[in-house]
Amino acid sequence: MCSRERNNSNTARGYSLVEMLIVTALIVILATIPVALLRRSREKTYEAEALKSLRMMALAYENYYAQKGHRYPNYRTDGQYAEDIEYQSAEQIWDDLVRSSLLPRQYSGFPHDRHDLLARGYVLSIYPADYGAAPGMGARNIYAMAMIPYEGSIARQAIVVVQGQRFFSMYPTAVPRKMGDLGLYSLTVYSMAD
Repeated sequence: MCSRERNNSNTARGYSLVEMLIVTALIVILATIPVALLRRSREKTYEAEALKSLRMMALAYENYYAQKGHRYPNYRTDGQYAEDIEYQSAEQIWDDLVRSSLLPRQYSGFPHDRHDLLARGYVLSIYPADYGAAPGMGARNIYAMAMIPYEGSIARQAIVVVQGQRFFSMYPTAVPRKMGDLGLYSLTVYSMAD
């Protein structure tokens, strides 16, 4: 009888410290996998929002082109006007697109480069025409804009839409994305590495 009680007391004493550490480590490892997957899923959602916003911006530019004598809205970094440049800043372009109802009125009163305005995790950047126009060439048929992740955002890379082939030819980190991402086949879509 004594030996049976002794055996029961040995088996009932519980888990060792090593066993507890192993189980805890396994729980931590298994818990990090869904967190990483959730983060990647959120990044993809934010990227889809950014692409949708770029499509909306590109459609606004294309409608502007159709309504305003076959030229895109552009500005230059030196602030100079030209025959095909009528704005002095990206903010003037943004305000005019909202005012003329080419962009939704809900953006009225907000700066174009406000964080999370068009897509969570991103800020809109409208590039000036002299970033893409060849010297001596007009800027009538070119434009570029990007959704850029801001500091602290979980988004990983900028997404750039380009009308005109000279934009970003000097950027080695520009990676062309598959055509048709925006459903506008005359555009080139790039991803920009950090």
